Amino acid sequence: MAVDLTNQSINVAGLGIDIIRNLPPEFIRGVQAISLAALAYVLFLIIRTVINFRSGRRIKKMASDIEEIKKKMDILLSNKKNKEK
Repeated sequence: MAVDLTNQSINVAGLGIDIIRNLPPEFIRGVQAISLAALAYVLFLIIRTVINFRSGRRIKKMASDIEEIKKKMDILLSNKKNKEK
């Protein structure tokens, strides 16, 4: 059984718009809820990235301060050992 589609035309562009218009309202509300959740998650990721960046800078500054303190302590201890001799 063969179907002859030579004289048939299909409006593909209009088909997509009709499908969207005929969607049930529950589906549209579900898509809106998912899009809001995705937007909230993206905002959360941006805020978390900013906070992590700031805390990383603070940790690097602390590490450099600790290294400076270690150098000064080494100098003080070496001076103390030299005076004891």
